[in-house]
Amino acid sequence: MADEINYAVGNAAVLKIQGLWRRALVRERTYVELKAVWEKIFDPVQQIYYYYNTVTDEASWKRPAPLLWRDLGDVAPTFTDEQAAIYMQCAWRRLKFLRTVRRLVASVVSKVYDEHSQNYYYYNAQTGQTSWTKPLLLGSQDIEPGTQRLVSSDGRILAETAVVELDSDDDSERESIGSGSTRRRTRSMPSDDLGLMPREYPRSEAQKRIDKAEDTPDTDTLDLSGLKMARISFRALAIETLTHLDVSDNNILRLVPDIGGLASLEKLDVSGNQLRSLPKEMEELEELNWFACARNRIGWFPGNVYRLEQLQYWDLSQNQFRELPVQVGDLELLQQTRVWAVGPGMLAALTHLDVSSNQLTKWPNQLDQLSSLATLNVRDAAQRRTLNLTWSRRWRQCDGASPRRRRCGRRRL
Repeated sequence: MADEINYAVGNAAVLKIQGLWRRALVRERTYVELKAVWEKIFDPVQQIYYYYNTVTDEASWKRPAPLLWRDLGDVAPTFTDEQAAIYMQCAWRRLKFLRTVRRLVASVVSKVYDEHSQNYYYYNAQTGQTSWTKPLLLGSQDIEPGTQRLVSSDGRILAETAVVELDSDDDSERESIGSGSTRRRTRSMPSDDLGLMPREYPRSEAQKRIDKAEDTPDTDTLDLSGLKMARISFRALAIETLTHLDVSDNNILRLVPDIGGLASLEKLDVSGNQLRSLPKEMEELEELNWFACARNRIGWFPGNVYRLEQLQYWDLSQNQFRELPVQVGDLELLQQTRVWAVGPGMLAALTHLDVSSNQLTKWPNQLDQLSSLATLNVRDAAQRRTLNLTWSRRWRQCDGASPRRRRCGRRRL
């Protein structure tokens, strides 16, 4: 009996020692990792130390909590006012120089789509050379296909034109910076009589189709489907006479707000892309009556999209909706629509709605307010029993008439 007690006590002591050793190792490893990220810096103004995170660019007067009772032993070097000013000026000049060089590269290099390999290549208009590799000077940025604009890695436009501003580094000009008398030398690319940038060759298939649409007076149809585009060119969005735009089966990540400028657009097909939402500028397409955005990744969009009063056909199938969005309590929409909950019920002219093959967990909102709805498709393998049977039961109770007109059944299912 005594041996068993001694064994149990010894075993507990061993486990306790192992636990303390592991905790000490974890603390030491944590201290090493924090020391590689955090810096302890002395503030000569406040005469105290503060802590700076070199990864998140965060600064704090308090010591990082994971350090516990320990502190960072080494103090990071600090700059004098003059050293800090020189450092910031050098960083700004470097950034300005990179922007200038990248715009110069974009003014002579074009990004062209090759139909045979289905890849993009880069064409230098001055040397006539081509390359599959992006110029190293562009860094994380890229050139928009068919234009001379720089775009960031997430598709944001960084340079609207090929105009480059160069700041002189003369001593006399540096002395006059404070007075605002800095001189600028401007280099711009030649343009045609219409103020447009000249077309460069070879042309991609998308560029050729847009060229044809621009050269055709009063063109109303533009088909850019299946071209592997990452975004819709601003040249296509500048054709104000378009009534039918097809950009399906591409790799478009988002619709830019400029799409709202197509005031005459009646049919829009953006199916088969990588869209995750729709811009609120869609509400400006007052003539739009046919809209297909199937086979995307859309899970939400702002309530402004429901202001398409002429919309009759809407295909939202094969997306990632868990429910049709309803925007509640938005003051801007409330002022415009006088409706507190803006949802599908705003689409008074809608006759066809397809929300099949989504991830719906509840019956679509406000369907009982769609008085013109004739065709509804909510078919989905996972929800077929719950959604379709409920609709069939309610439809039979109404004898095929609109639920809103007959006012039968419950408002919500």
